[in-house]
Amino acid sequence: MTAPVRLGLRDDMRESAIQFQKLLNQDHGGQLSNFIFLVDLNTIGMNLRFSKKDVRAAEEIEHVKKQLAGSLVKMELLDKTAVNTCRPWENASFNPGDLDHVIASQQLDFKKFVCALRRPRVAGRRL
Repeated sequence: MTAPVRLGLRDDMRESAIQFQKLLNQDHGGQLSNFIFLVDLNTIGMNLRFSKKDVRAAEEIEHVKKQLAGSLVKMELLDKTAVNTCRPWENASFNPGDLDHVIASQQLDFKKFVCALRRPRVAGRRL
């Protein structure tokens, strides 16, 4: 792909996952199929250059949730143990972001767990 698609790659990836879920459902006689999609959606909101209405990250995530919950696909954004999965380095020009997501079919059951591993440290700072 050499040109941006719609609102960018995150929109295209989400739409591709939805279309794939629909295809899987068709192959299973119209029943909901099991599907898990791990993705970096970069849901950080958008500053729309030629619009008075920017999109905040929380608004973008709510839009994603509504889109995934549609009656044909029945998928959901799974809860995470840490909201911000991207942390800027020292003196970075951006804030922590809710970028990485796991999307799954609603009929799948997941157990909540806590990771016992600690993040590595470099020069006394956690990565």
